[in-house]
Amino acid sequence: MKKQMWIGYKLSNKFLILFLIVICSKQISAQSNLTLIGVFFEDCTLGEENDEFLYLYTNCGFSIADLYIEFDTNIAGSASGQNSHINLGGICQWKKADLSKYNGCLNFIAPEPTEIIPPNSKVIIELDLRKETYDLSVLCRNNDPIYVIGSSCDRTTEVFPPLMDSYVAYGLLGKESNKDSIVYLDPNPIKDGFGGYYF
Repeated sequence: MKKQMWIGYKLSNKFLILFLIVICSKQISAQSNLTLIGVFFEDCTLGEENDEFLYLYTNCGFSIADLYIEFDTNIAGSASGQNSHINLGGICQWKKADLSKYNGCLNFIAPEPTEIIPPNSKVIIELDLRKETYDLSVLCRNNDPIYVIGSSCDRTTEVFPPLMDSYVAYGLLGKESNKDSIVYLDPNPIKDGFGGYYF
């Protein structure tokens, strides 16, 4: 009986989130559901293509299955194979993130690729299979949940190479498209000094 009640709770909670997403989407039709907060990357070590990710905010929430990321093909090579865009018909798709690659935060959540991100959430989007460990305690000072979405890409080229400006496009399939320029200046160091980030 308890198991049935728990399943019922999870299902009703999922439908409630879907309902809120629909209502919210209609209310903010004049603005974007997804907003880029920052870009994280390694700027001075080898293998930086393995440790790049985006930091987004969602007003209305979204289904992970609808999320896509498109890279600057002038920077990211041919954007094919393991360097392809994510969730746009190539081999790079979403996967459950490995939270052991992050230190300093107890409020990170790794959803399955079939799950829904609720409204008013912060989201880390991994652009590659994670190889290094970051201390991101700077992001979780107020203990709000942060969702981490993993990528199946094992990139051989970085998306944001040193001293080169580029863009990243992101959105929800059939619903929304955004494009931001990434201007590469001197980065601010992450707390442990490993890598850099922009806000």
